[in-house]
Amino acid sequence: MAGLDAREPTTGLCDHPAVMAYHRLVFDTPSLASRVAEYAAAETEALAEAMSEAANSASRPVPRLTSRLVAAQYVAVRQILARDNYAALASGRTAGEVYGEAVAAAGIAFDLLRQGARAHGL
Repeated sequence: MAGLDAREPTTGLCDHPAVMAYHRLVFDTPSLASRVAEYAAAETEALAEAMSEAANSASRPVPRLTSRLVAAQYVAVRQILARDNYAALASGRTAGEVYGEAVAAAGIAFDLLRQGARAHGL
């Protein structure tokens, strides 16, 4: 939530004109958008490796697939939340107007990651 509070560009909740222009450029340029997907894949692998190392150093070995699946979920959640925030800003709303919804969405998303879909009737 600290990133939302600080209006960090990576959260999609930064309405500074230069940041908005950057997001438009990246998401509207197919070659740049594909690089974002490549970056996300690399981020997933790095996070999975870090999670595996942390679990193994705590004497709780975790299968590599498990680490990769959990890492992919975290990366996907962050991307979806950021894109939704950016879309709300691109529609003309301000970061201040979107903030409450962004915090609520992040709460739900990370609760799903912590608790699983069953806690939400799925």
